[in-house]
Amino acid sequence: LVQNAVLALSVAIRNLRYIDHYGLAYKRIGVFIFLLLVMVGLALLYVKIKEKRTFFYFITQGSWAIYAVLLLSCFVNWDIFITKYNLTTTTKSGVIDGHFLIYGLSYKNLETLMENRNDLIKKMPNTPLENKEERGEVGDFFSENEQKARYIDQKLREKRANFEIEQKDLSILSWNYPDYRTTLFLRNSPR
Repeated sequence: LVQNAVLALSVAIRNLRYIDHYGLAYKRIGVFIFLLLVMVGLALLYVKIKEKRTFFYFITQGSWAIYAVLLLSCFVNWDIFITKYNLTTTTKSGVIDGHFLIYGLSYKNLETLMENRNDLIKKMPNTPLENKEERGEVGDFFSENEQKARYIDQKLREKRANFEIEQKDLSILSWNYPDYRTTLFLRNSPR
């Protein structure tokens, strides 16, 4: 049990190092959730052995633990959490993955990206987001911050337009609070 706990701790440390160097992402959060469940499982296994409980006890308590952790993780808006973390925390590499923040996350982070536009520009690498075929007039790298700012503004406008198009096709059955909040923010912000 101790050996497995040490192994889980070493995976957690490596995951923290990845986050420190590259920033936060869905799978890195998923690793922490998995490790939490592993530690709970090890604790339940210890109780099962020490108190001579049945295998049924271990399975039922473990199932409740999995259910509770997954239920609690649903209450966090991970898109906004990841965006805020990556924009406010300086990674060891000094840059953030703007492509992931703009395209990899849902529209729920649009408000946060627009509010923190300057941080996004400052922390973006000096290369465009897409591959060479999609770069077009931008070239292989940005020669100045103003060019990078125009490029990011264009990508944010595209994300905003895609969100607005998607919202027009939805019915009241698709309503959710984060999208409603984003819609209110976009109504009050300039194009």
